[in-house]
Amino acid sequence: MNVLEESLQQQVNNINLNLNNNPDQSSHRTISMLDNRIKDLSRDRTIMGGRLNEIEDVLRRHSEWHVANAESENSEKALQDVLAERNRQDIKWGEQNHDPFTYLAILTEEVGELAQAAVELRFDDGSVDDMKTEAVHVAAVALAIVECLERGKWAWPTPKD
Repeated sequence: MNVLEESLQQQVNNINLNLNNNPDQSSHRTISMLDNRIKDLSRDRTIMGGRLNEIEDVLRRHSEWHVANAESENSEKALQDVLAERNRQDIKWGEQNHDPFTYLAILTEEVGELAQAAVELRFDDGSVDDMKTEAVHVAAVALAIVECLERGKWAWPTPKD
């Protein structure tokens, strides 16, 4: 192993140790430095052999961990809100098995309400809470469509004379 490989290996080991001990306090400076080093070395991968792939793997794992954990609380809350709305819809209307066009009309109506909330938030006295509520309605109707399609119980309406 040459000096460059040893240096990069030590940096990889330090990042792995940091990620294992303090995953939410990773060193952006070290990650950035390694990312720049990878770009420099990518011109000649044969020099580094598997080391470059190892560094890229560490960077990928760090990035995946950061994305997954940074948004996990918000995502969990959002999903809970959507599922609660689906439950409310099922209690109010029972199992719905609309045809795709009917569901598209319902979804479009909900998207229109979301657009209205966005306009009111931007130009009037609308609130972020109203916008969130409408976004949850859109997501809940989209979920209802998927559930309906999974059940396979819908049918096209009979044509009117």
